[in-house]
Amino acid sequence: LTRFWTDEDLIIRRKMAEFEQAACYGLAVPCHYIDQGSSAMACALGCPMEFVDRETVWAVPCLSSVGEVLDVVLDFDGPVYSRIRRLTQRSTELSGGHHMVAPFALEGMTDIMAALLGIEPFLMALALDPAGVYQAMAHLKTLWLKAWADIQSVIQGGPNDGGIGWAGIWAPGSTF
Repeated sequence: LTRFWTDEDLIIRRKMAEFEQAACYGLAVPCHYIDQGSSAMACALGCPMEFVDRETVWAVPCLSSVGEVLDVVLDFDGPVYSRIRRLTQRSTELSGGHHMVAPFALEGMTDIMAALLGIEPFLMALALDPAGVYQAMAHLKTLWLKAWADIQSVIQGGPNDGGIGWAGIWAPGSTF
């Protein structure tokens, strides 16, 4: 299971094979969503990844207080983020006239906070320390924007005129 989620050669071969077995009609566009689970951003920020099955990855909470969120950094060389970046780069290099590349799951701020702290501690912090949560979420937003800009720069460096996004489906009008 770990190999399924972390072997970059296998991930790229598997996705390219899926494209070769699929047909797109009408307005459909072949799209490679860089899938490292819906908790990918939280894992890029330090949460250990728990591989549940071939569909699900959970982020294991790694912080014990809202104040600790302010010390979280986006480590471009960390194992999760660097793998995501390499997968995005490789898919982008293969994409010309073949498929569009979509960024990994950057998640929403509350999803990231809940993953970093755990759901119950996050909800308690919302009730007991709303100002601290606000400050922590502002910090996470800064990290999110750094990751977004970085991954978009990789996608924009490819042979296609842009990429394809998913965020507008979740939050219409909020994409960059």
